[in-house]
Amino acid sequence: MRAFVYLIIVTLMCLMITSTTEVPTHAGFRHCP
Repeated sequence: MRAFVYLIIVTLMCLMITSTTEVPTHAGFRHCP
C-alpha cells in the first residue's frame, strides 16, 4: 500500500516537472521512472 502511494507521488511530481518545463509529450514522460 505504501509503495502504491509512493508511486502516485513520484508520478505526480514527474508530471508537474514535465508540464512546467515543456509540453507534456512522450519525450517528456521519458523522465518518469
